[in-house]
Amino acid sequence: MSLFAVCLTQNQRASLWAAAIAATLLCLSTQPTIAADATPIAEVDELADFDPTTSDDVTLLSAHIDTLRGELGGVQGTAEERKAEFVKLMREMAVTCQKIKDLQGTGVPLAKASTFKIVSLKEIAAATETDADKAAFEAALEEGVNSGVADTIQIAIYMIIDSHAKAAARDGAKLDVEKMLTDAQKRVDMDQPGLPGMIVAKIISPYIISRDRSEGIAVLAKAIELNADSEDPAVQAALKKVEGVHRRLTIIGNPLEMSGTMLDGSELDWSAYRGKVVLVDFFATWCGPCRAEMPHVLEMYEKYKGAGFEVLGVSLDDSKENAESYIAEMKLPWQTMFPVEESERGWRHPLVTYLGITGIPQAILVDPQGNVIDLNARGEKLTSELKRLLDAAPTAPPTEQEKS
Repeated sequence: MSLFAVCLTQNQRASLWAAAIAATLLCLSTQPTIAADATPIAEVDELADFDPTTSDDVTLLSAHIDTLRGELGGVQGTAEERKAEFVKLMREMAVTCQKIKDLQGTGVPLAKASTFKIVSLKEIAAATETDADKAAFEAALEEGVNSGVADTIQIAIYMIIDSHAKAAARDGAKLDVEKMLTDAQKRVDMDQPGLPGMIVAKIISPYIISRDRSEGIAVLAKAIELNADSEDPAVQAALKKVEGVHRRLTIIGNPLEMSGTMLDGSELDWSAYRGKVVLVDFFATWCGPCRAEMPHVLEMYEKYKGAGFEVLGVSLDDSKENAESYIAEMKLPWQTMFPVEESERGWRHPLVTYLGITGIPQAILVDPQGNVIDLNARGEKLTSELKRLLDAAPTAPPTEQEKS
C-alpha cells in the first residue's frame, strides 16, 4: 500500500498539505500536531504586505505561514505563471520558517516552521530542478533528521519516501523499496540506537513488509532491541509506538487484548464478546474514509448479527459530543469506546499506542475465540470473511435413500 494513498487528519493536512498529498483511502496519525495554534490570531491589516525578513514577531511570522498556505490554493494563470507564483510563495514560506527558527520560536510556531521549511524546500527543488535548490532541500533534510525532535524527523523521512513515490508514479514504475531504504540509510544509521533509526524503522517497515513480511518485522524488532534500555524520554515515547506497530503486525492468529472505557463511562467487558465474530473498528467523525465505509459495516451488521457478528467501535474523536452526535446520526446500534480522560483522546488513545495504529479506518476482525483474523477487514474483505465464517455451511445433496 502506498503511504500517499491516504486521508490526513486535520493536523496532518497542516503538515503535508503543501506536498499535495490529498487523495485519500486512510487517515494517518504520524504527523506533528500543529493545527491548534494557541497564539493569538493576527489582525488582517497586520498581515497586509507583510515582509518576513524584517519581522521579529514570531506570532505574526507563524500566522504568515498560514496566509501563504491559503494563497497557494488560489494561484491562477497559465502553467508557467502558476509555476512561477508557486515557487515565489514557497520561497517566501521557506524564509518565514527560517526566521522563526532563527528567533528561537517554540511550541506551535516552531513545529510549523520545522515542518514547512522542509516541505517548501522540497517543492521548490521539484519545481525548479536547479542544483542550488536541490542542495537546499538536502540540507533541510539533514537538519530535520538530526533535529532530535520526533515530529521533525518524521517529516524529513516522509519527504524522502514521497520523493521515491512520486518518481515511481511519474515513470509509471513500481516503487523501488530497496532503493528507498538505501536512500534513508544514507542519512540514518539504523544500526545505532536513537530517534532517527527508530522512526525510519517505523515508517519504512510497512513497505518492506509488502515485499518481505519477515524482513519488515525484523527491522522493527531490531529497532526495539537497540532502544530498549534508553532513558531518553523522547526515545521511550517513540519506542512505545514502534512496539505497538510490531505488536499489531505480529498479532494475526493471536488473542487481541482490549481494555478501556465506553462512551457512557463504563468499563469495557471484552470477555462478553467471546463466542462472536467481532469487528473492532477504529474510526473518527472527521475521517472521510471512515464515513464512507460505515454504511457497509451497518449492512453487514444487520445481515449477520443474528449469526453471531458484533461490532465494537473505538472513537478517535477529541470531542465526546462529536462522537455522540455522529453515532446518533448514523444510528449505530453497537457500543463505542471513548476515553474519559481528555489526555487520552484522539490519537493519544491508549489502544492506538498499544496496537501501533497509524491510520484509520483500522478494522480488526476477531474470531469467536478472541484471535485476530484480519487487520484490514473493510469493504469486500469484510463481506467475504463474514460469508466464510458465518454463512450456513452448504448441505450435501440428499442421497437416494433420503429422497425416498
